[in-house]
Amino acid sequence: MAAVSNLITTLMGTYVGMFVALPLAHKVYNFLTGAKRKAAVAAAAQESGILPDQQQALAEVEETNAQFAEDASEVGAVEHVPLWVTLPVLSIMGIATAVISVGYSNQLVFSYLVMCALVVLGAYLAKWTRNKIPSLIWLTTIVAALCSPISPVADFFVQTLSAVPFLSITTVVLTCAGLSLGKDIGLLKKIGWKIVPVGLVAITASFILATIIAEFALGFWN
Repeated sequence: MAAVSNLITTLMGTYVGMFVALPLAHKVYNFLTGAKRKAAVAAAAQESGILPDQQQALAEVEETNAQFAEDASEVGAVEHVPLWVTLPVLSIMGIATAVISVGYSNQLVFSYLVMCALVVLGAYLAKWTRNKIPSLIWLTTIVAALCSPISPVADFFVQTLSAVPFLSITTVVLTCAGLSLGKDIGLLKKIGWKIVPVGLVAITASFILATIIAEFALGFWN
């Protein structure tokens, strides 16, 4: 039961995090930076003489509230690298890590080819929807559907994807995350302490809401 609850929480956490936790974190960031940002823009507006009073300056700030979007776009922003470049590189890294862990096999390479195909499909669908539905959501939904008990191809995909050691994928992901974090140290310092409560809100909201869904599902089944 604990494993089922963890599985549901992990799966639903993707959707909750994308559509609930991140927008909530956005609001928290705006709340934490709002007063300072309004004062700075109002002072600049009055000094320039563009706006006659501070109230109009504050109204203008409310309409152009883009500070969080700018900071968020800077943190983690990278030059666009085509998928056809990144996917082979990450696949080679993943295969090399898996070979060190469990040894080489044709099944391992085939499994990575299947995963690459799924990633390309998710990226294509995201582009098709103009990124209104992110590729992560597409990929999570598609793989969950393919591996569900009602899927006629569930056995094939479960067996194929299980050939890849989970820790080998985790190693590659954490390596990329560490490199990205190191690149953005300066920008994270610019945001300062506000990143802590914003991050806690995103993580906590995602976990709690996903856990509630998992508990409801298990209680409903019982």
